[in-house]
Amino acid sequence: MVYCKCCGCITCFRCFESDKKKSDGIVFLTIGINNTGKTTFLHRMMNDKVEEPTPTWGFTTETVKFKKRNITLYDVGGSPSIRGIWVNYYAETYGIIFFIDVSDEECITQSKEILETILKDEKLKDKPILIFANKVDKIEKFEYMETYNKLNIESLISQGITSVNKILLYPCSSLLINKERDPRIDSGLEWLITRVNDDRSYIENKVKNDTKKQNREFILEQEEKQKRVEEYKKLRAQQEVDQKQQEQLVSNTTNNEEIPLISKDKSKSRSVRSVKVYPEEILPSPE
Repeated sequence: MVYCKCCGCITCFRCFESDKKKSDGIVFLTIGINNTGKTTFLHRMMNDKVEEPTPTWGFTTETVKFKKRNITLYDVGGSPSIRGIWVNYYAETYGIIFFIDVSDEECITQSKEILETILKDEKLKDKPILIFANKVDKIEKFEYMETYNKLNIESLISQGITSVNKILLYPCSSLLINKERDPRIDSGLEWLITRVNDDRSYIENKVKNDTKKQNREFILEQEEKQKRVEEYKKLRAQQEVDQKQQEQLVSNTTNNEEIPLISKDKSKSRSVRSVKVYPEEILPSPE
């Protein structure tokens, strides 16, 4: 696993250019709320037999071989605090792999709201999305139309947010079946790659243009941050100078007030002590 730690962050999308070059150029972003099976899916694609891999916190990327083709998979964490960085990877991706847990009604409800939000992003316009209805092994029977309606997919299509040939709901299990990857995962990925190839020229141009735009925005943002840091340093330095000047002024004022008082007291004390009274100077008493 490769974790993005460029510049100490988990949002830098430029760290993985080398991984993309190893692939055939196709990048898929794997997202969904926590515990829907995203990381387990990634391990299955790596032919890893681990049963319960550690959930992803932040970002993980792997280039895997699928049907004689190398594809790059971005696995991004799904906790509420991490979902905000999903948008950083929309420009690069050729398609979305969206995971839901069909055994969890709350997950389906949350996923419905999230699904509409991400599909409205301009950087994902006309890109295919594969919705893996994962964990069907935990329910007695998978009701396709029921889940389809719960996710409000028909409405998304009618509103023009996506199209019928750009979105697919497909059941699967990230668990091993007879010690092998669920073949339904392969079927879903084949559909996704086919949709990409159908619009390969359009998607590649969109990825290229959106990535350039995002890179420019990223550079401008970093420059703006650096500018704010420099302005803060100057302001802080000036505040320190002003504070020292104020302290010096207070100190001088205090000293100027004390010196005459001390001098006066000492002078007075000396004058009192220096007075001598001689007997002859005492006036005679009147007779």
